[in-house]
Amino acid sequence: MSVKQKLPKVNSLVFAVGFTAIAGQLAFIRLITQSFSGNELSMCIAIGHWMLWTGIGSLLGTRFIRRDFLVKNLFGVIALYVTLLVITSNLLLVFRRVIGIELSEVLGLGRIFFWTGLMLLPSALTNGLFFPVCTRWIDDLNIEYPIHRVYIFETVGSAFGGIVLILLVAAGIRTVYLINLVAFSLLIVSGWILLKMRIFRILTTLTALLLIGLLSVAVTPAIERAKWGLYRVQKIRESPHQAITALSYAGGQFLFSNNEPLWSFGIEENAEEAVHFALLSHPEPRHVLIIGPLFQDITDQIVKYPSVESITSVQGDEILDKFTRQIASEQPNLGVDVRRIVNDPIRFIKNSKACFDVVILNIPLPVNIAWNIYYSREFLMLLKDHLHNPAVVSMCFPGSETYLNDHQIQFFKVMENTVRSVFDHCGWIPGFTIHLLTSDQQLHLNFDAITAELQFRNIKNQYIQKNYLWDRLSPMKMDFLLDRIARCETGRLNSIKKPVAFYYSTVLWDQQTGGLLKRIYPWFEARSPWLFGVLFFVVGLIVIIILNRLQRQVVTGKMMMALVGFSIMSLESVVLIAMQSYAGALYLRIALLSMAFMLGAAAGAAWQRRTQRAQNRRQLRIAGAALLLINIIYGLLLYHNSLILNFPGCHYLTLFSCGFMSGMIFPILSQRIKSLSATSAAGAGGSIYAWDIIGSCLGIYITSGLIIPVYGLMAVIAQVTAILVLLLLALISFRR
Repeated sequence: MSVKQKLPKVNSLVFAVGFTAIAGQLAFIRLITQSFSGNELSMCIAIGHWMLWTGIGSLLGTRFIRRDFLVKNLFGVIALYVTLLVITSNLLLVFRRVIGIELSEVLGLGRIFFWTGLMLLPSALTNGLFFPVCTRWIDDLNIEYPIHRVYIFETVGSAFGGIVLILLVAAGIRTVYLINLVAFSLLIVSGWILLKMRIFRILTTLTALLLIGLLSVAVTPAIERAKWGLYRVQKIRESPHQAITALSYAGGQFLFSNNEPLWSFGIEENAEEAVHFALLSHPEPRHVLIIGPLFQDITDQIVKYPSVESITSVQGDEILDKFTRQIASEQPNLGVDVRRIVNDPIRFIKNSKACFDVVILNIPLPVNIAWNIYYSREFLMLLKDHLHNPAVVSMCFPGSETYLNDHQIQFFKVMENTVRSVFDHCGWIPGFTIHLLTSDQQLHLNFDAITAELQFRNIKNQYIQKNYLWDRLSPMKMDFLLDRIARCETGRLNSIKKPVAFYYSTVLWDQQTGGLLKRIYPWFEARSPWLFGVLFFVVGLIVIIILNRLQRQVVTGKMMMALVGFSIMSLESVVLIAMQSYAGALYLRIALLSMAFMLGAAAGAAWQRRTQRAQNRRQLRIAGAALLLINIIYGLLLYHNSLILNFPGCHYLTLFSCGFMSGMIFPILSQRIKSLSATSAAGAGGSIYAWDIIGSCLGIYITSGLIIPVYGLMAVIAQVTAILVLLLLALISFRR
């Protein structure tokens, strides 16, 4: 078979490996989030572990690539990989029960770190073998540019794998079923390419199809039912944002998001808590906006107010909206216009001409960056432009009537500072659920005022009524909460660029589970980020000087690739948050960001191959300088809250450009390491690939896990600038 005839098969296999690898990574992240919950920290642990084990796997593959065993048994390696993907994904569904963790138990960061690392180790380690093994396989076939070819087609496969997986999830297909399908599809493709005998190809195809059917019909559904124990599963749907499960137990009906309760139907106390304090604080509420899902229980409470003319709910999950309509019977609300808008709340408010009298945030706490946006000063300022005068905005937090720790009080004070920076007045309602109400009108949140409004409007409630409020709004309980908040001296505000509410939510979560972040975060928060930045830069500069003096060019090349991976992953974290915050990013658009980077990387490597100057130092320096310039320009746009950030194309272009420069750097460094260390293309490419992945792993750990929660987005831009200056200095000193 000629080289030209081999190319389609070679390219197809590498594309399929990249497609499956990104699908597996995204699937595991979704399943881990569904199982362990948490926030960006649990997600960055999952991504970091996948990258770490993949990098180590690539290093191991580089070590053993000189032996022919892996290359000759490439189909066996793929079969092992497929098996591990399928077993791990199905096991993650019931992993809490396997290790003895109760359904309602909150896991700490340490346990999530340990179990996630253990679960991902076999699959990710095997995944890391593919780059050096495929490069050696292509090199043995006497095909030119094996490093470029594997890099280009693997990244293109990853780009399309991510977008296809997310489109199918958006269509309602659950993640675990998708990974079953994708994994066995890789087995079928590799069988037709690698197996020589036709009978073996057919048997592989039939076996894979049989296993897909068996898993889809019998095995995976049984595992899903076993996950919920005594609960009876009524319906399971998965949206791009969450796994939604309707359960019944002891006559009650419950809705779970991932592994946490979202709503309990028929429990009137929850609905009364969500509605009445806000509506009673407005003299004549006509138009009510619910940011989050609207359940019939909540609607029934709002329509008790005769003045209400419309109820608008806005949330971005279409599948959740359809799901709740199906499982909860809705009654017609005569005289009230009820609208359920499926859209990102930021985009809806920006584009809407409607104004509202009462806004209720029926969303989770700012436990992650995405939810933190809706508690930020920027969002409240946007919201204020769409409010009548007077208007009331209500949000609620978990609390206690007898004990609140210092971090809880600091969190409440930050939220009070934030709303006071936008509105003239705010007030608190104590209880096990603590309410913060804010308005430009004076608020009267005391027993006499609220009970007088209940009587005047003839509102009949079971819980929010005179006898109940007598104890809840007693002077002792009001003073307990208000005095502690007043004595707190912090002047910090919650914003998009510095998510302080997310910081405190993470500390409180860690405090609840007995972790170390409650000590680590405050220690770093008390110290200037410039101290650590200058220290890191000086140490990095000393290392570069020493390596240059010792002429350790191989080590320098690997370090440079790690710096590229670290800086790009850090900047990508900022871009993801900025797009959510400014452009009102939808789930698919976030996936397109990853696709933009991958396609940019493939384009950069293809362009570099076309120039046929594989060791051109000038290209390295231009690429390093371009990365620095991209980071600075994006940082300036973010610093000045530029209107350009409202356009998704700005964010796509940023990551495409970063990918293009990374794609240029990767093959040049690989070829340079090959010539310096007298190793094979597979050995050099696998080594550089490993350090790129390990650098990205450290970037996601440090940036998402520490710098963003403690110091904010601009600190990340400063950090990336320092790293890219070091990279540029290393590239300038990199000798022929």
